[in-house]
Order: sequence, then C-alpha cells, then structure tokens
Amino acid sequence: MQGILRACMLCCKEEIMGDREMITDLLHTQKKATSDYNNYATESAHMEVQQVFLDLLKEEQHIGHDLFCQMSSRGWYPTEEAPQDKRCDLKAQFRGCECGCTTC
Repeated sequence: MQGILRACMLCCKEEIMGDREMITDLLHTQKKATSDYNNYATESAHMEVQQVFLDLLKEEQHIGHDLFCQMSSRGWYPTEEAPQDKRCDLKAQFRGCECGCTTC
C-alpha cells in the first residue's frame, strides 16, 4: 500500500492532490476495476479465462480493502459499528446466524 502512494507522489513534480484525495481516487479506481473484473468473470465463456478474471478480482479486492483501511485509520472514511441485533438480522438473512444471540 505504501509503495502505491509513494509511486503516485513521485510521479508528480509538485503535489497536485493531497493524500486524502489521492487515496480516495485510488479507492474509486479499485471499485471500478473490481466491478469490471466481476462482470468479465461472470461472462467468460471459457473456464481458464474466467479463472484469470477471478484471480484478478481477488487481488483488486484486497488492494481496495487496504485502501479502505488506510482511509478509515486516518478518519477519512468513517463507519459506524452496527448494533448486534442488526448484525444478527443480516447474518440470518444471508447465511444463517450462529452468533448465539436471542434475536436471531
């Protein structure tokens, strides 16, 4: 992650964007890339080609998550912790809840 930021900063002779704008731009780029790779994998006619896109998708998702974590740790991407009952509702809805709470 730090290598990406350094490379971006070295490319510019003068700082055009601050760190926050640069990381935000990189995250938006990653979101577009993951969306595209997901579509390409879904629409691949050959298993070998699909696997290449799935591998790329996984790599891009990891990079995107790293960018999100960088932004979050700096307070640039604030998130709220969901209450336990809401988390249980989502788990139950999508895969079955195994958290042991009484609301599921």
